[in-house]
Amino acid sequence: MDPQSQQFLQIAVPSPLRRRFDYLPPHGSHPDTFTPGQRFLVPFGSRKLVGVLLNVHSHTDIDPSKLKHALSCLDEEAVIPAPLIELCCWASRYYHHPVGEVFANAIPSLMRQGEPAESKKHWSWKPTEAGVIVTAASFKKNARRQIEALEILQQHPNGLALPMLKTLGVKTMPLEALAKKGYAEKYLRDTTPEKLNSQTLFKESPLLLNEYQQPAVHAVIKALDHAPAGTEPHEAKTKPETDSTPNSSKTQSKNPTPSLSTTFLLNGVTGSGKTEVYLHLAAHCLQQNKQVLILVPEIGLTSQTISRFQSRFNCYVAALHSGLSERERLEHWLMAQKGDAPIIIGTRSAIFTPLARPGLIIIDEEHDLSYCQQDGFRYSARDLAIVRGSIEKIPVLLGSATPSFESIANANNGRYQQLQLQNRVSDGKLPQPKLVDIRSNPLKEGLNSASLHAIKAHLDNNNQVLIFVNRRGYAPVIICHHCGWTHQCQFCDSAMTVHQSPPHMLCHHCASTRAIPKQCPKCDQPKLQTMGFGTEKLEDFLNQEFDQYEIIRVDRDSVKGKTGWDKKLKQIHRGEPAILLGTQMLTKGHHFPNVTLVIIADGDSGLFSVDFRAPERLAQLIVQVSGRAGRGSTPGEVLIQTHQPDHPLLHSLLSQGYGPFAQQSLDERRDAQLPPYGYMAILRAQAQYKNQCMEFLTQAFELISPIQHQYPTLQSVQILEPTLAPMEKRAGRYRAQSLLLCPTRKPLHQLLSQWIPALESIKEGNRVRWHLEVDPIEIV
Repeated sequence: MDPQSQQFLQIAVPSPLRRRFDYLPPHGSHPDTFTPGQRFLVPFGSRKLVGVLLNVHSHTDIDPSKLKHALSCLDEEAVIPAPLIELCCWASRYYHHPVGEVFANAIPSLMRQGEPAESKKHWSWKPTEAGVIVTAASFKKNARRQIEALEILQQHPNGLALPMLKTLGVKTMPLEALAKKGYAEKYLRDTTPEKLNSQTLFKESPLLLNEYQQPAVHAVIKALDHAPAGTEPHEAKTKPETDSTPNSSKTQSKNPTPSLSTTFLLNGVTGSGKTEVYLHLAAHCLQQNKQVLILVPEIGLTSQTISRFQSRFNCYVAALHSGLSERERLEHWLMAQKGDAPIIIGTRSAIFTPLARPGLIIIDEEHDLSYCQQDGFRYSARDLAIVRGSIEKIPVLLGSATPSFESIANANNGRYQQLQLQNRVSDGKLPQPKLVDIRSNPLKEGLNSASLHAIKAHLDNNNQVLIFVNRRGYAPVIICHHCGWTHQCQFCDSAMTVHQSPPHMLCHHCASTRAIPKQCPKCDQPKLQTMGFGTEKLEDFLNQEFDQYEIIRVDRDSVKGKTGWDKKLKQIHRGEPAILLGTQMLTKGHHFPNVTLVIIADGDSGLFSVDFRAPERLAQLIVQVSGRAGRGSTPGEVLIQTHQPDHPLLHSLLSQGYGPFAQQSLDERRDAQLPPYGYMAILRAQAQYKNQCMEFLTQAFELISPIQHQYPTLQSVQILEPTLAPMEKRAGRYRAQSLLLCPTRKPLHQLLSQWIPALESIKEGNRVRWHLEVDPIEIV
C-alpha cells in the first residue's frame, strides 16, 4: 500500500454532526506538508465545504477504502494558530456543540466560502499640508460631510486606511472632494507595522493616573512582565474533557481547564476612569511589541472606543463587529493574525481573532449579557476569554461598575485578583438615586409631575436629561374600547406593538408586521385605543411639552446603518440642552458629561420575574443608568419611578450599594445551590405542534434514568420534568424545555456526554428543533 495512503487528515467540517471527519490527502499531495489550522475544500455528501485541519494521523476508525480524498488545500500555511485551535476544541467539548460549527464561527464568512486568506491593498488617506491647517470656516455650509472627514484626518495626520475610515463613518465621496480642493491625498500604505518606541508610540500624552488607577495598572503590568504560571484562578492543571467553566466559583471537573493565567476583575464605579487604565496597559503592551484584544458588548461602543485608542496611539486599530462588510472583517482579521494591527477592538465574536503576538485581553462591561451568543453556537465570550488567556498564557482583565455575580464570587475566593476604582476621576460624587412613588399619581405618558418639574429645571440650567425607557415603539398594546379585543401576533403568544414611524404593527419577538387596524375585527367598532407607552410615544409627548429643546431618541428603530449611532453621539456631544430618550443602547458605557438628570421611567421591571437572575440584572441596570448622571462638573440627580417604593430589593440596593447587595444575593444563591454555586443546562425544543415538543422532551427525560443507573456517580444530577416555555408559541413554533441541575459540574457534563448521542437517536427528534444550552443565562 502506498505510504501516503496511511496518512489521514482529521478535519472539522461545518455540519450539525458532532464528530470530526477523516479524509485522504488531496491527490498528488504529501501529508507531511500540511499543518493543523489550514483550510481544506472537501466533498461532503453532494456538497463541497471548507473545513479546518485538526490533525494528520496514521490511524482511522473508518475503512480507508471508504474514505474520500480532500479536494485541495486552500492555504500555504496555517491561518488558525495552535492556541485558537485549542480554544475552539475546548469550546466544542464544554458546550457540547459540533466542532465544525465552532470553527465556522471562529473565522470570517469569506474564509468559510473559500476566499484566499490574503489582504488586498487598500488606499489610505491623509491630510495635505494645507489640509492640516484649514478650518471649517473655509467650507460652505452644505459641506458638512467634508468637514467631518477632514476633522478625522486632522486627528490622524499619518493617515488612515480606507476600511478604518469607513468604520469611523467616513465615505469615499467627501474624501475625493477634499482631494480636489488640495486638502487630502490618498496613497498605498505599507502594511508592515512600524517599530514603536516611547517617542513614536503616543499621538497624545497619557493622562496622569490617580491613587486608585495607579495600583490597578501596576498589578496588571506585573503580570504582563512575568510569566503568569504561579496563579491558577480555577485550580486548572490539564487539558479538559468535560471542563469547568472559567467563570465558575468552584472547580469540580477531574480534568479542568488548562493552566489558567492571571485574571483581574477591575471593579470601578461609573466614571472612575476604567478606559484610562485600559489605555495605559495597552501602551505597556505596545512597548513590549505585543497585541491587545479589547471586547466591548455593543457595536455602539466600538466607534468611541476605537476613537479613544486612535487618538492616543500612533498605530493601526483594527475593528471587528457585524457592522462591517464581510471584506472589511476579513481584512481586519488578517491584520490581527499577521500582527499588523497591534490593537484589536471588537464585539463578542472577536474573541476568536488570531493574534501573532498576544499580550493582553480586556473585556469591558464584563457583566453584559451581549457577550452570550443566543442562537446557533451558544457560548459566553467572557468565559472563553478566560480560557484563551490560560492557553495563550497572558493576563485577562474584566472591567465593570456592576460585575456579574459569578465574577464577584471568583474574586471572593481568590481565583480573580480584584482591583478597585472607588472614586470618579473628576472627584464628583456618585448620584444617590431617589425613589419616586407614582402610586395614585397622574402620569403623562409614563412621567409624573415630579419628574417633569425636574426635567424642566435641569434643561433651564443648560444641562442634558436622560430618560430611560426599555420599550421601543409607540405603544405595546392596541385595544378595542368596546369589546376588549387586543391585536395579538398570529405567530407568537404576544401582543403586537404599535409603531408610528412609519405606521405599522410589529411583533418584537418574530418581527412579523401588520397594518394598524382602523376598526375592531371582532365587533367592527372604530374605538381602538393604545395602552402603555414606548419611546416613540414619549418622544411625541416630550416634543410638545419641551418644544424649545432637542429630543434625541436612541433605540433600534432610530439608530440605523453604519453611521446612525455616530450621528446620535455627535448630537449629544455638542453639549446643548437636550433630552436623551432611549433604551439600553443609551446606557452602556457611554460618557455624557452634560447629563445631570437621569430618570428611570419604569423601575419595577424585573421585580417579579421568575428568573432567579432578574434581581441581579435589575440592580445592574439601575446602577449603570444612574452612572450616566453627574459625570461632568455639575452634580447629578437620579429619579426612579416605581409603584413599589417599599420593595426590599430597591431599598437594599439604594441604601447599601451594589457591592453589599451582590454579597447578600450571593448568600441566598449559595443556600439554594444556584449559580455560581450550582450548575445548569437546559434542553430546549420547538416544533410545529405542542405535543411534538412535549413528546420529544418526555422521551429525552426517560433516557436519563438508564444512564444514571449505569453510572451511579451521575445520580446527583437532578432533571426537572419537561414544561412548556412561559411564551409557549414564538415565530409560529411551540416551545418547551427541561432543566438539569447539579451541585457539582463534573457529573453534569459526564451525563450530557452520554445523553446527547442518545437524544440524536430519538425518532421524534426529526420533527423537532432542539438544542442544549450549558450555563444558560435565561431559564424562562
